[in-house]
Amino acid sequence: MRYNNSDNTLYGLASLFENNDNNALIGMYLSKLNTETGDLSPVSLSSIGTGYQLAGTAINPRLMVYYYSTGSKFMGIDLYNGTVYSSPDIVFSGPNDFNFCNFAYNCVDDTIYGLVAEVIEVPDPNSSFPTNIYQMRFGKINPSTGEVSYISETTLPTFSYSLNAGSTIDPNTNTYYYCDGANVYGISLLTGLTVSTTPLTYEDGMYVNMMTNYNNCLGAQATRLDPSLSISENDLKVNAIVYPNPTSDNLTIDAENPIDAFEVIDSNGREVNVTRLNFTTLNVQNLQSGIYFLKITSNNLTQVVKFVKM
Repeated sequence: MRYNNSDNTLYGLASLFENNDNNALIGMYLSKLNTETGDLSPVSLSSIGTGYQLAGTAINPRLMVYYYSTGSKFMGIDLYNGTVYSSPDIVFSGPNDFNFCNFAYNCVDDTIYGLVAEVIEVPDPNSSFPTNIYQMRFGKINPSTGEVSYISETTLPTFSYSLNAGSTIDPNTNTYYYCDGANVYGISLLTGLTVSTTPLTYEDGMYVNMMTNYNNCLGAQATRLDPSLSISENDLKVNAIVYPNPTSDNLTIDAENPIDAFEVIDSNGREVNVTRLNFTTLNVQNLQSGIYFLKITSNNLTQVVKFVKM
């Protein structure tokens, strides 16, 4: 499960099984949970897979995509309709890397961070059966390409992590936290170095479970629009006109009411920066050529206008 700040909804993967002695898996669906009633409702209209790896989950609240791993693929599921948004093969940078896990999304830099597991050819002396020791490094993944890269070459102080504890990110200190059951470790997002080690003291029967930081993505808003919403050009120009369109430098907004706020969004759903010359004119010279969307808020109404930067 993962909570999405941009629509205040709890999402997760729900599996459907045959209601008989076979109890065979029928399919897996992105679903959302009503936390007041416990009712589970599917977002996916058809199955999106047959299983997932216990590697964590993440949500990009701006792009409105839910991420999980199958071990070989990094799956992105559209929160609007439950379809597969992206599914690249996971590609590692190290020859002995075999897993990207315990990952978490950071709203400050739109990056998914996690642990990169690597097998080293050293027998584990504490194992009762033949197995090699593996070590972990701190890294990140590109969810569009599946490419995993290290933040630093320094290995982490543990060989494992707690599946129950999960991971979380403090956006104010640029720190990633994970737990191995005995300690909570803080890892710098910038250097990949361990910046804190906090021993845990338990009473009988207690353990850390599903830790999270409420500050991460607090107040986030979706920038990628629901693809099912079709808006005609005539509807877009009812209350506001944007010109010249296409443009190479300045964009003027002619609206019936005063403009309260605006956002410029690229074709991938990411907000981009432009210079506001005055209340109705934007300088878009710094944008690359392509199609963009201007999200205008005026008099408690929101309107989206498509424009082309030449």
